[in-house]
Amino acid sequence: MRKNAPGFPREGERKTGEDYFESVLASLSDGVLTVDESLYITTVNQAMEELSLLPAAKMLGEPFGVAFPDQSKIENLLRQSFTRGQTFFLADHPLKTSQGRLVPTGVTISPLTNREGNTLGAVMDVRDMSRLKELEESERIADHLDVVATMTAGMAHEIKNPLGGIKGAAQLLLEELTSSDLTEYPRIIIREVERVNAILEVLLGLSTPRAPRQEPVNIHRILESILLLERETPEGKKIAFHVQYDPSLPEVIGDEEQITQLILNLVRNGVEAMLEGGTLVLSTRTAADLPLARREQTGQPQRLILVEISDTGVGIPPELMDKIFTPYFTTKSRGTGLGLALANQIARVHGGKLEIQSLPGKGTTVRVYLPARSKGV
Repeated sequence: MRKNAPGFPREGERKTGEDYFESVLASLSDGVLTVDESLYITTVNQAMEELSLLPAAKMLGEPFGVAFPDQSKIENLLRQSFTRGQTFFLADHPLKTSQGRLVPTGVTISPLTNREGNTLGAVMDVRDMSRLKELEESERIADHLDVVATMTAGMAHEIKNPLGGIKGAAQLLLEELTSSDLTEYPRIIIREVERVNAILEVLLGLSTPRAPRQEPVNIHRILESILLLERETPEGKKIAFHVQYDPSLPEVIGDEEQITQLILNLVRNGVEAMLEGGTLVLSTRTAADLPLARREQTGQPQRLILVEISDTGVGIPPELMDKIFTPYFTTKSRGTGLGLALANQIARVHGGKLEIQSLPGKGTTVRVYLPARSKGV
């Protein structure tokens, strides 16, 4: 930038210049941290505070190793950067927060020099790669789902044809039988054929999904209709249903039928996970923890709303969490392994996403992010 460019601090405007560069640092989405030659932290921007979950007051003036005791590799690279004048880049480095959580980051470490070329210390730029990792995983699952769906589509069509014949023959047999002792058998055949046919319809839905309608949808009306259906739990189960709605939420833009199917699958999963009974909570709120979505046609930012389904069921073991959206994977004795795969696909085609957190023996929380209706739409 030219020294006389608009907005650039002029000579003699030291305080204004400091404010200007502090504003620049505060506006960056990457975390920035600088150290002097003794590895004492001299600068921290807001993004670095958010990444590390440490306030600036806990970092400024402290040795890097004290503020970040588990980052000896970074500490050594900072030292080498200002002693040797080298720049280092770590494409995939887990940054441990003050709460012990590991955040996937990309780290660049460079010498910090003044205008005369004298080394003052080192600067570290930290980019949060969490969302990129989530996107890559989502795309991996989507690719896997596409392959599986293509393979099963033809098979589903072929199976549906003889099923129709079996059902028709069973219905004719039921009409001809006069003995009440024998009529139960064709009824069983018809019922089981319909069950298999329902599974095939799900498979065909995965392989050739209908493009969702783009209409205003009242999410709370959907939730209430689902609760009305699900309150009749299996005999012996005592399940309490609670709701925590934000009445100020706008409508969702999407396909009411598909969104109902999405949330119904998740609610039923929660009910089934509570073997002896428990509590299921449905809540809604603005998704403040995610960046605004981008509308494909206009490129304008769009709000997301969050529907949260929490149960107190058996939970999901950590080693299985990376498989839960995989078609045909299930932990249920009579499950098809298609419910979550289909729910994930519906969320994706609506421009939203699913997130699942679970603790074995404690329960599971599923977060559904969906695009909200914009003003004037």
